[in-house]
Formats: sequence, structure tokens, C-alpha cells
Amino acid sequence: MLKSEKLKTKIFLFTLFACFTRSAIADIPQDYEFNKGFLAGSTDNIDLKRFNKASIDEGIYSVDVYTNDQWRGRYDLNITRQQSGVLGVCYTAKMLNDFGINARELNSKLSSDPSFCGELSTWNNSDNIKDVFEPSSLKLLISMPQIYVLSHSAGYVPAEFWDTGIPAINVSYISNYYDSHYSGNNAQDTKSFYLNLDSGVSFNGWLLKNSGNFIWQNTDKLKWDSNQTYVQRSIASIRSNFVLGQFYTESSLFDSVKLKGAKLSTNDNMYPDGMSSYAPDINGLAMSNALVTVRQNGNIIYQTSVSPGPFSIKDISSIGFGGDLDVTVKEADGSENKFVVPYASISQLSRPGFTHYQVAIGKADMENLINKPNILQASIQHGLNNTLTLYSGATLFNDYQAYLLGTGLNTGIGALGFDVTYAKTSFDDVSRSGYNYRLSFNQQFTDTNTNLIISASHSSSKDYFDTNEALYFIDDHKRQVKNNLLTRKNVLNMTINQNLPSGYGSFYLTGQIYNYWGDSKTRKQIQQTYNNHFGNLSYSLTFTRVYSDNSADNRFSIGFNYPLGTIDRRATVTSSALFNNSHFGSTQVGLSGTLDNDGLATYGVSSSIGTGGNQSVALNSNYRSSVSNVSANFSQGNHYRQYGVGANGSFIIHGGGVTFTPNTSNTMTLIEAKDAKGATIPGSLGTNIDSNGYAIASYVRPYRLNTISIDPKGSNEDVTFGNTSMQVVPYEGTITKVKFDTKIEKTRVFNVVNNEGKPLVFGQNVVNKNNESIGVVGQGGQVFIYDDKATEAIVEGLKEKCSFLLNESNKNDRVCL
Repeated sequence: MLKSEKLKTKIFLFTLFACFTRSAIADIPQDYEFNKGFLAGSTDNIDLKRFNKASIDEGIYSVDVYTNDQWRGRYDLNITRQQSGVLGVCYTAKMLNDFGINARELNSKLSSDPSFCGELSTWNNSDNIKDVFEPSSLKLLISMPQIYVLSHSAGYVPAEFWDTGIPAINVSYISNYYDSHYSGNNAQDTKSFYLNLDSGVSFNGWLLKNSGNFIWQNTDKLKWDSNQTYVQRSIASIRSNFVLGQFYTESSLFDSVKLKGAKLSTNDNMYPDGMSSYAPDINGLAMSNALVTVRQNGNIIYQTSVSPGPFSIKDISSIGFGGDLDVTVKEADGSENKFVVPYASISQLSRPGFTHYQVAIGKADMENLINKPNILQASIQHGLNNTLTLYSGATLFNDYQAYLLGTGLNTGIGALGFDVTYAKTSFDDVSRSGYNYRLSFNQQFTDTNTNLIISASHSSSKDYFDTNEALYFIDDHKRQVKNNLLTRKNVLNMTINQNLPSGYGSFYLTGQIYNYWGDSKTRKQIQQTYNNHFGNLSYSLTFTRVYSDNSADNRFSIGFNYPLGTIDRRATVTSSALFNNSHFGSTQVGLSGTLDNDGLATYGVSSSIGTGGNQSVALNSNYRSSVSNVSANFSQGNHYRQYGVGANGSFIIHGGGVTFTPNTSNTMTLIEAKDAKGATIPGSLGTNIDSNGYAIASYVRPYRLNTISIDPKGSNEDVTFGNTSMQVVPYEGTITKVKFDTKIEKTRVFNVVNNEGKPLVFGQNVVNKNNESIGVVGQGGQVFIYDDKATEAIVEGLKEKCSFLLNESNKNDRVCL
């Protein structure tokens, strides 16, 4: 309930709407008649005919269209009376397609005539196809079997509704100051300051981006490093981004290379959820209006209803990296048909029909590189079907050429990826070439609840160089610098995630083995972690072994975690111990928690004992304000003392000033609600409307429907809101804006009688001199005035009008003359 109706709604409109009876037409109120029988007392001389009317008349209105509860956009629609008498819409084939409905599937004959316009029942009179127009909210609700719906994931909105945003500057920052003092034989002071800035200037779909950092140390001067500076334009028609400037290339197939140049690449975010990440299509046959349920690892991840006949489900979002999909088709008579669709995923797999590409060209811009050649890097990845994905690419510059060809397979035994890269490197009129073979495997074994991930690569000879190796090797050679670069020969990575039976915890194992050409040593490292809990006590055991030369470094740690206090003021006791090569290393005990119910202020205190009896104590705290996150820390031990402070957050510079937020995001929404200082933004912890009437919502997703809400709680009681929820669909990297209408209303109550001393008639409207509504007459002659600036009230009577003054007198009794 909006604040703007806190008295007139609570006292009058609540009673008023309780008295309505509906002329039943379909399921939504179309015409209303006020029933005076609900009023207490005499109803003589009460005329409420002005409330007996249709909610709207025929005409063109801006209407929000929803198909199967998914918003499809806001359209100017011609609302007319249909044959049944309800208000509705006349549909063309283009309108249906705009609303996410496959007009050809719905009625192939009518869809061939672009000029045809008809009611939805004319297009298809199936009982499962319905539409309802809600006049009160100006919404068109369409219910349609899945087979007729164009596949879009929830929240996805067509490109014509994407908002390019307002002109604005978005700056996020991370700052930290660290100061330490070491005493004893090696006494020294170390001071450092770090400030990372990520800035973006957005205007009409264009984005100018810069990211870099300031670094200062007391042993060095202040230094600025620019990581990226580029101009970006999102191209909706081809679902791609064009980038010009200083940037990094993508790293999915080749090494990421920093260039100064231009790049055109697929923007996966412009596609519905799951389209860019692999998940198989589900094809089946329904004999009736059936319910299709898809389970993974016993959990329902998708459910929809389909009409009789073949169906194809293409919009399942990927869940993790695998686990076969168990599909159940439940027919109308209760019978079930079940089948399994194999599903395991790796980065080399794409959805059937989905293509991802990148073309980048520019001058190498890596640090410490003297010779910076012009580089061309291109790649393409295309999903042919549920089983097969093909991908290829090339990286080229004067003294280096690399070509890659590979495939991804989704099989019953897991997801496989295999590719071969040929690379040729030239210097001193001598060419060196070699091949690199890479294999990836991923599988979720549902019977044992095991996830296994393996990746391996092998270079055919020491003459194979990847892109970065070649750049630095050639650069050193041209500068006549002796090069001791070793190229990798074999690399094997393995990860196992194992959930044990209930009560026995989980187990995690990761390991890596690799070696180099020209070096007989094999490097190995392995880490094993076991997690479990006993009641509220959580504990973990971790063992790490790193092989170096002919020796091995073993580390074992054990940690405990126990919660204390209430949910609102939760505190946690932690304890851990570390052992190095079977020798005691250190032990630590600490307490952390929150200082307030909202979790905005946190603290931590710990004490540790190390080898040789070295002791230390550490304190830290963090506070999340409405403008920034600030932190402080202090520690002291044998022969050292340290302290530090930090802050992070972001701010937006816009036409209305500067607005701060503790959150950071590339895409955000600016909220304007004048005079509503203190109102909170749900979903954005610690964010309030500031004194200038602005706040920032940082949780918005680009190219998706986002609901921006405002909670009046915390604002002045006299502030009223015209609405408390709006929707935006932003371009990536932009600042969109929503404006909530607010007004200061100080409701006053007067006891008013007419010139005969009788109370005024219930329900009469009260206006000012400009005939603007400023109040209403309630029961017992009480008049509610919600315009605090009005000086005179005019009551619109049944036969004639009367008026009374709204002066500052303490007496609220008035006579309407």
C-alpha cells in the first residue's frame, strides 16, 4: 500500500471498494456498480453514480504484454469491445510474433496474410489458449501452450525494448593503505597505498571505459598503470560488441593477448539465459496436453506444459557442468513416459545452433615487451547438435602463426573436448614449428555423486610456442638477450568433487603434474580437503603436498567453525592449526560477528601462536554505509606492528549531481525519488535515498527485465509515492534511470456540517479553486484534506456546491456555506 493513500485509502477508499459489486464479464472487472447496502446507517441523499462506470473506454493505450507470465514489452494497443463484450485486442501476425508467439504454428493459414487482424480465439480456439486484458493495470495477459511460444528464457526481453540509458559517468574504486613497522636486527618501515579505479562514461549505447591503478610505496614514487582504455558499442542486431582501444582478447581457445586495436565479438549476455552456455535440446512426443518435467540429480530444474504432438525444449539453463537429464512426460490420463538425455559440459561445447566468434586486430601492448608486432586473432565456435560442437581459430603476426582446430562432444560417458594447435615461430631465418594436443573431460557420476574434471595437454617438441611464449622469446632474441625460456611439454590437471552419504561430509581433491622440454624435473602438487559438521560445529581437514626438485613440502591444517548468538546478532568462533612437514607451524583462535541487526557493521579479533613461541593479536572491522564500505585493521606480534585502512564502492556523476553507493557494477540504475530521503532499496543492502533524492540499484542485469523497487520505510511520514515499483531493461555498461513520483502530503481532518447543521454527505469529492481534487468526505461528515497548501475547500454537492476555509485555527470544526 502506497504512503500516498495512508489516510484517504485506509479510511475512505477501503470502504469504497468494499462496497463495489462487479458486473461479471470474464475473469477481470470491466464495469462496476456501487452497492450502497454496504454502508452503515441511512443511505438517503447519497448519490454515488459517479462510481458506476467502466474502468476505461475503448481507445489506444500503452499496455504491458505478458505471455505465460513473461513480460514481452510495452506496446500502444487499440483496445476494443470484443464479441463477448469484454475489452480486448485484435491480433495481427506481427503482433503475435512480437509477443513471443509463433504465429505460423498458431495458425499457418491466417499468418500468411499480414493484414489479417482477429481475436485470439479466431487464431486458435483451443481451450488452453486465452488472453485477458486488465484495464486497472493496463496489462494484457496471454496464456499459451509451450509449443506455440518462441523460446526465450525467463526475464529475457526483445532488443527493441533495451534501454541505452542516460548520459552518466560510473566510477568504482578500491583503496587501501598499509603501514607496518619491523623492529630488531632488520628494522624497517613499510608503507604502501593502492587505489584501483574502474571508470565508464556511457551515452546513448556508447561506453568509454578505463581501468587502472595508482600504486605508491615509501621506497618508490607514485605510479599509475592503465590496464584497459577503450570505446565500446553494443550492436543489438548481431548480438555483438565492437571495441576500439586498449583491451584483452578472449582466452577460451587461445592465450589472452593485450592489444591496442579493434575487436568484434559475440556478446553472450545479449542472448537468453543458457543460450551461450551448453545444454542439450530435449525433443519428445506428447499424446495429449502433457506436463514435461526435467530432473537433474533428482532435482526438478524445468517444467512446462505441451500440446499433443512433437515438442522441442531449447531454453533449459545449464546446471553446473553436468548430470544427465531425466525427462518425464506425464499425459493427461496420468500415464508417464520417461527417457534420459545425456548431459555433461565443458567450455568447448555450445548449444545446438549457437555461434560464438571473435575477431581482434591490433598492436601488442604487453608490459616489458620492446618489439610490439601487429597481431590478428580470430576464433569461432558453433554447436551443430546435442552431441557435436566444432571450433577453430588462428593467431597471426609477422614471425608467428598458430592455427587451431577442435571439437566438443557430449556423450553418455561424459563431455569430451579435443583440439590440435599448429604453431610456427620464425627468427634468424630459421623456422621452428610444433603441435600441441589438448584434451578435456568432465562427467557427473550421479550414482556415486562424483564430479570428475580432467584436462591434459602435450607439446610435440620444444619448438612449439604458445602466443605469449613466442612474443617474449622473439622479443628477447631481437634484443639479443640470452633466452632461457623453457616450453611446457606435458600438463595434467585433475579435480574430483565427492559428496559422501548423508552425515559423512564431502571430499575435494585437485592435483597438477607438469614438466618442460630440456628439463628432466617433474613438478607435482596435490591438495585434498575434507569437510563435515557435527551439530553446529563445522570442521575441515586439508592436506597439501608440493614437490620441488627432489623434495616434497607437506602441509596439514585443521579448522573449526562454531556459531554463537542469535540470527540477528550472529557471532562465530573459529580455530585452526597448521603443521609443516609433521612439525607444528601455528595455531589461531578468533571471534567474528556483526554489531547490528542488518549486518552492516562487522568485527573480528584473533590471536595466534607460532613456532618459537611467537605470538600475535589481530583486530579488524568493516562498516557498510550508504555511500561506501570502509574497513580498518591492526595487528601486533613479536618484533612487528601493523595497521591499515581501506574503502571501496562507486559513484555516479549525472545530470542531478553525484550519487554514491557501497556497491560496484558495470551496469546500474539511478533511482530518483525527490523528498524521500531515507527510503530503502530492497535487494541492495545499506542503500537509501540520499538528501538529493537519489540512490543506486547495482543488482540489475543487462538485457533482462529488472524490477526496481523502493521501500518508503525510513522516509518522512508526509512523503507519498505515486508508485513503488518500476521496470528497466538496460544495455550492458549503461546507467538507466527510473523516477518515482513523490509528493509532500500532510493530511488534515475537519468535522464539517452544512448550513443546516447536518454532516456533509458521504463520498462527496472535495476540490480547490482550480477544480483539482484535494480530499474526500468520509462518514460522519469528516472531511479528509491531503493537500497541505490548499487554503479553501469546495465540496461538490448533489445539487449545489459549498465551501469552507482551511485556516490555521486549532479548531477543526467547520461550516460549509
